[in-house]
This record gives sequence, structure tokens and C-alpha cells, in this order.
Amino acid sequence: MRNEELGAMDYFARYSYNPVRLKLELLASGIKIDKRIEEQFGKEIKRPKSIRAGAGGAGIDLILTPDVWVGPQVYEPYVKDSPFDLDFAKGGYVIKKHGQAIFETRPVPEPSFYDKETSDGIPLGQIGRIQAHFLAIAPNEECEFWKQGIQCKFCAMGALERARPQKTLQQMMDFVEEAVNAGYDHMILNAGTYPRPGRGAVEQDAAIGDAAHLAAQEGEDRVHAATLQTGAAVRRAARSLAERARGLTASSASPGPLALV
Repeated sequence: MRNEELGAMDYFARYSYNPVRLKLELLASGIKIDKRIEEQFGKEIKRPKSIRAGAGGAGIDLILTPDVWVGPQVYEPYVKDSPFDLDFAKGGYVIKKHGQAIFETRPVPEPSFYDKETSDGIPLGQIGRIQAHFLAIAPNEECEFWKQGIQCKFCAMGALERARPQKTLQQMMDFVEEAVNAGYDHMILNAGTYPRPGRGAVEQDAAIGDAAHLAAQEGEDRVHAATLQTGAAVRRAARSLAERARGLTASSASPGPLALV
């Protein structure tokens, strides 16, 4: 039997609370925290985001079992009515429901590299985020649909008071390298929709091509080998979208040239 399974059994024996059910309940209700817990933000506990846009979520990352992670909200208004609290326990943390301890948990700590800087002096914590067990980057934090007033109703990206400028390839590669060296090996890219005609396909095609070129120059280590392996397939998809965009532009009445890479 795997150690993970033994750990899960230990949780069940101690609290008899299904971790998957608990995850769903936490996602629906959020979890309350007090000043003592907040003092650990940026230390033992990764600091939750207080916005709903960009890469990563706004919750607090908690590990229930090795296979069950959850990011319940802590800042949303409805959390004040949540039956759940995060509290200290001997040697760690515990989740309480209606004041009764029901499950031990381990918060995800603040990544040690957040305060490091990119090669051009930007703190890495402004380039990407660690979300649960993966890294997330938003190359841009603006969306064309917000500018037109037809944004998705679930999204808050365009509500940012001041969007950060487009991130450069080198900045993103600096973040990825530090994250992979810290043990993270899964990444998600999230961005707002770019203007017509490519809606981002042209821009991402160029970025992926540059990343593959950089990887070939620097050698196929653990970071760059993954770029080379996955970049080709993603770039083919981006190129296909870019070609479709060129066809749409050629057949439409919209003026203006389309610059493809």
C-alpha cells in the first residue's frame, strides 16, 4: 500500500470525514481565518490573493490528503457565514466545523523565490503565481472583450484598476526556471483575449517559437526539455489559428494588414 493511502486512512480513522466531501463544502462556503492565522501569511502559509483576475485563484491553498488539495475563499463576503475555521493544532493546523475539529490540514507555504527578481529587476511574485501544486502565469492582464463591454460574466480581469504591462518571454522564463527548481513541474497559462484577428494566436505563436529557440540555445535541461517537447504541439495549434485568422481577415471588409510571424 502506498504511503499516500496510509496517510489518507489515518485521516479517516482520526476524524471520519470524507476529504472529497470536505473539499466541496469548503469551495462552496469558504473558510474563516483570524489574526493569528494571518500573521503566518507569507511564511508558513502562502498569501491568498485578494483579486479575482489574472493567473491563479484567490483562495488559501490547503492540503487535505496528498491527493486532495483545495483553495477555499477567505476574502469573499459570504465567508463570514461559513461554518469552517482554520485553527492551530499541536504541531500543525486543523479545520474546524461549528467549532469542532474535523480534519487536519497542511497549508501550502509561501514560495521562497517570490522575492527574487527577473533579469530586468521585477519581483518574480509579480510575474506568476503558485496555485496549489502548479505554477500559473498570465502573459497579459487585459481583455479585448472588456473594452467592448461584452466580457464574460464570471471574469474580473478587466475590473483591475491598473493592469500590469505585457510580460516578456525572458521574465516568464525566469519565473518558470525558479519554480521548476523548487519542485513544481506543471504550468497553466491564463490571459485575456487579444484583439482581432488572431485573438492571441499570433502573439502566442511568436512567444512559443522564441521559447523553443531559447531552449535550444541553452540546452535541454529539465526546464527547457519540457518546453521543446510541448512547445511544438502548442505552436502548431497556434499557427493553425493564426492561419485561420489570416483567412478571415482576407475575406472580411475590415481594413488593415495582418502581420504574421
